[in-house]
Amino acid sequence: MEYIGLFFRLVAAWLLLFLSGGLAGAILALPGQLHRQAVLMPAGIGFLSGAIVFALVCRFTPVYVLGHELTHWFTAKLFLRQTGTLEVSASKGSVAVSGANVWIVLAPYFVPIYTLLWIGIYGVLCFWVRTPGPIVTHVFYAGLGVTYAFHVVLTAWALYQGQQDLSLYGAFFSLAIILFCNLLLVFLSVIVAARAWTPGMAAFLDVLRAEGQVLAACVEGCRRLFSR
Repeated sequence: MEYIGLFFRLVAAWLLLFLSGGLAGAILALPGQLHRQAVLMPAGIGFLSGAIVFALVCRFTPVYVLGHELTHWFTAKLFLRQTGTLEVSASKGSVAVSGANVWIVLAPYFVPIYTLLWIGIYGVLCFWVRTPGPIVTHVFYAGLGVTYAFHVVLTAWALYQGQQDLSLYGAFFSLAIILFCNLLLVFLSVIVAARAWTPGMAAFLDVLRAEGQVLAACVEGCRRLFSR
């Protein structure tokens, strides 16, 4: 049974990487659909400035650790799992979960909790102020960029340090899930912001088709090579 599970995780990992390539290609093709002044520029500036600060100046590690463990906790509650003590220090944390599954274990690596919190704050503001002005909108998108940069940089840093979470289901399978889920979140965010569901899905399918053609060509090349 162990080898069967390993085989299915290996197949699933390669499939997720294939789909991740499609998502990455579609994401690169979609920024032209966004309003450059209102969305793309503030979000891009926020992301780049945040990435520089969090990578080179200060990581705000205790803030990341708190968000990491809270994401474990919230995801466990979504799956109706029992949780125990939640501990957070300046550099590490833990939360006891009964019957954790792959989504509970890996959620902090693809759920940008502070980005979601920022969206929630903006949602409350929009509830009270029906039509936020352009300055508020620019600040919101810049904040999206900064908070997502925090998620990306600190997740990369945590994975570089080595995480026991990845060993539970295998590093290759876990990293494939993390990559796919992060790209899926960005892809969905872009097509929602641009209201470009049809172009987005079309770009995604086009990239998958191109990937499939490349793989088919590689398989055919290998078949001819070994059939000589």
